Amino acid sequence: MYVPLPEHIRKFAWLHLVAGTEHLGDSVFRPSMRFGTIEHLFFRTALGELLMKVFCKLLIIIMLQLSCAQLLAAEEADIVGVWKSEFSIQGRTVAFELEILSGPNGLTGTFTGPRASNPLEKAKFEGNILSFKHPLNESFIILTASDSGLNGSLSTQAGDMPLAFRKVN
Repeated sequence: MYVPLPEHIRKFAWLHLVAGTEHLGDSVFRPSMRFGTIEHLFFRTALGELLMKVFCKLLIIIMLQLSCAQLLAAEEADIVGVWKSEFSIQGRTVAFELEILSGPNGLTGTFTGPRASNPLEKAKFEGNILSFKHPLNESFIILTASDSGLNGSLSTQAGDMPLAFRKVN
């Protein structure tokens, strides 16, 4: 039975192997108990503390970068899909469809209007803003992503037409 000495109370103990040379030059390891405070388990030198601080800061930076990258990827994944917009102008219903795909070179897709379907050009999604070049009139369509959908406007010769896209799938 082990009875701790008064100087060993409130201290940690760990097993330590000590090399002995009892057998004509052969190293024999025998267990020995070491005692110390919690400070013995951590770096005790100024250099050791500095290295530990640098390591912890680098670890935090790497974790933040990974989590931010995952958040941005999740936001881009939220806009991928088929979006539809309908509105009435002079008694006629005009429908637009926006299909957004995510590929290795960024966002791609098609913008389908009443007359034609055209591929998206220079599509970007930054923050909560989706922008792409309108293939017919060379203007940019800028849509803001929100919980209700993608909202923005389309510039035409007749003026700006509001666009409010809702996700289909």
